[in-house]
Amino acid sequence: MTEVPQNFLSQSIPFTSRHQEGQSFLIEGNNATAESATGEYISQALLNAMKLVGQLRFSGIASDSAGNTKLARQLVCAAVPTIIPMADVCHHLNLLCKDLSQLSMFTTGKFLKLVIKHIRAIVSFFRKSTHGTYQLSKIHECLKISRGLEGIGKTRFATICASAISVQWCLPALRELVDNPQKFKFPPKKASMVDLLKKHSHAGTLFELDLNHLVKVQSPIAKSIVCLESSQSVFSLIYIFTYLLGSASAPHERA
Repeated sequence: MTEVPQNFLSQSIPFTSRHQEGQSFLIEGNNATAESATGEYISQALLNAMKLVGQLRFSGIASDSAGNTKLARQLVCAAVPTIIPMADVCHHLNLLCKDLSQLSMFTTGKFLKLVIKHIRAIVSFFRKSTHGTYQLSKIHECLKISRGLEGIGKTRFATICASAISVQWCLPALRELVDNPQKFKFPPKKASMVDLLKKHSHAGTLFELDLNHLVKVQSPIAKSIVCLESSQSVFSLIYIFTYLLGSASAPHERA
């Protein structure tokens, strides 16, 4: 019997006060497997959850630009006119990270400008090699590196930056593993990757420079996403951040 994936629609409400840190509470969880996630369905589920604490207690609503969620946001605002509609700033910042990752400086070039491709290759290799991962973890313990390699995902935000930072953190351990073939021997077909991880090699130096460049470009955006997703973030901060992004992207008129 084939297992059918289930779709749950959860409504969590953040509460903040002047004297307490923000907290988020799960109000309701709907098994929407048999339902079509239309804008009308999502908006009604949100309005039902909001009624439990009072619809007028809500100051704003945010969503991404998908057709159903955008419609749900509009329907909720129509039902409760005091709510301020906003786009999901974290979602837009993640799209900005993706756009920056498509710049030619990170994706093309004769030598090492394919830095994102190399990051994927390194993470993918150790994800498939249990022996390599074990030896790398032992070196992590000796060097007191607390963070391991992280893959580039599709559902979480700014994972390209997170993966690049993890490779950056693990670079000393990776280089030590490459320099100790008695601990772990890389297959011959991975010679180009080994060259990237060798100490003081020309390829390794250029790879580290490109890796650092990628992290410097994307880390401010990734840190902003983490801060805005925090339970301590309040509605006013998100609104101000959205306003500043709009002001920065607007064309400046000459005096």
